[in-house]
Amino acid sequence: PGSYMIREYSRFLERHTAFSDNGKMEIKHISKNGWEVKTGNIKNFTIEYYIYAYELTVRTAFIDEEHAYLNGAAVFLYSPLYKNIPVIVQINPYSNWKKISVALEPLEKNNPWVIKAENYDALIDAPFEIGNQTVFGFKAAGIYHEVAIFGNGYYDSLAIRKDLSLIIEEEARIFSEHPCKYYLFIVHLIPGGSGGLEHMNSTTIQAGRNALSTTSGYNNFLSLAAHEYFHLWNAKRLRPYPLGPFDYDKENYTSLLYFSEGFTAYYDELITVRCNLVKPEDYIKTLATSISTVENTPGNSIQSLAEAGFDAWIKYYRTNENSINSTMSYYTKGAVVGAMLDILLLNATNGKTGLDQLMNSMYNEYYLKLNRGFTDEELITAAEKAGNCKLKDFFDKYIYNTIAFPYDSVLNMAGINLFNSNAGISAGYVGINTLINGSKVTVSNVERDGPAWQAGLNVNDEIIAIDSVRLTDDPQKIIGALKPGSILKFTVSRYGRIKEIEVKAVVSTKVAYEAVLMGNIADKKQLVYKKWLGIK
Repeated sequence: PGSYMIREYSRFLERHTAFSDNGKMEIKHISKNGWEVKTGNIKNFTIEYYIYAYELTVRTAFIDEEHAYLNGAAVFLYSPLYKNIPVIVQINPYSNWKKISVALEPLEKNNPWVIKAENYDALIDAPFEIGNQTVFGFKAAGIYHEVAIFGNGYYDSLAIRKDLSLIIEEEARIFSEHPCKYYLFIVHLIPGGSGGLEHMNSTTIQAGRNALSTTSGYNNFLSLAAHEYFHLWNAKRLRPYPLGPFDYDKENYTSLLYFSEGFTAYYDELITVRCNLVKPEDYIKTLATSISTVENTPGNSIQSLAEAGFDAWIKYYRTNENSINSTMSYYTKGAVVGAMLDILLLNATNGKTGLDQLMNSMYNEYYLKLNRGFTDEELITAAEKAGNCKLKDFFDKYIYNTIAFPYDSVLNMAGINLFNSNAGISAGYVGINTLINGSKVTVSNVERDGPAWQAGLNVNDEIIAIDSVRLTDDPQKIIGALKPGSILKFTVSRYGRIKEIEVKAVVSTKVAYEAVLMGNIADKKQLVYKKWLGIK
């Protein structure tokens, strides 16, 4: 859950046997992730199996001599007949490992190595970090939190405590209650580390070994922590109808991932502004950059925001060189649409009701009161009720279709001017992205119907020369200096054969949005602006 793809963890399983006091029992492989034991009259028996665990991501399992990180979905077998009964896990720690961090309670108070879970769902939604990780705790929003850090990177534990506390308090304020008794942050500081994954009472976050020692790296960490923590409410409890209870063998389709993931991505940036960890003007610049990303992605006119979530199982997690032409990120565009909806609601209610209040009311209605997921129609109804205005047209145009969004008119409601800094600049454009590996430059993407596409440049073409001059630098520097109408002659190697392809540059339609706060903002716009960003 939280990673919308069937991961086929059974590929890591090996040497499975079944036995009882009477000896070995027959075990039969019946599907790619299913086994059947011939039990006869035997009621108590044991399954023994081995897991190859050497993939350190937020979704998998990893064990070496330094630590173990276990995601239950990648480790624990289950019987569909008994998925809802209590589970006990006994950990036998390796060598001198002293610590275990998991958001589950021990079976006995003085023995941390035997863990209990109320059912299989709870077990696999609580990853384990085992070894000699650094652990420190703090209290925020009335709840005890722990941070368990593996890795030798530099970080300031006092700053982490202080800043996470601010984030937690602000998010709990939005929902007016905290659903946990305890929460755990598992943090891996590892080379190349990135990403996070939410769980019912915990999260795993990965960052570069020394990422937290830089301002940008630390801010990214806080934003990611804010994102995963916000999922405590939005996604783990307030959820679209298909997202739980889960059938782990099948995809769980919903067109509402823009709400569960995109709106959460919107809040992860916004929360850091409200906590005075990021300046409002910096956030506004970031929002303008996100709008540019959305509008510069060709797939934005092909795949609607609702379709992007529904197709996540086969497209978002399985990108290829054509993805920019056919898909749109429900994270990036969902965050932008979340910001627009927030401003629209605040404007319609004179600053009284925004996305905060919509989230709060839906959480109370569908999680606390009805304890079920919500539908597309129920979200639209709740949004219209919150803003006391008609919003079906908003959803139909900008979420269920690919109609261009009037960003400038909405941001104007909050006293912000949005302008395209590329306007009036007659820059050349050919429509390719390239990948540089040492001295080898290859075409990584070709934008559909652009000049390069029309001329016949292909993905994986190795660019040897441009205009008969051997390429020794990033070709984007040459392309970026083009004037519309210029013709470039590409010498490429395709499957070992040399080809020459002429590409005529056209006027670039790429946007570069910038956003600035107006001077002398009218009272209502100023009210919306302050309510939106939490400025006192």
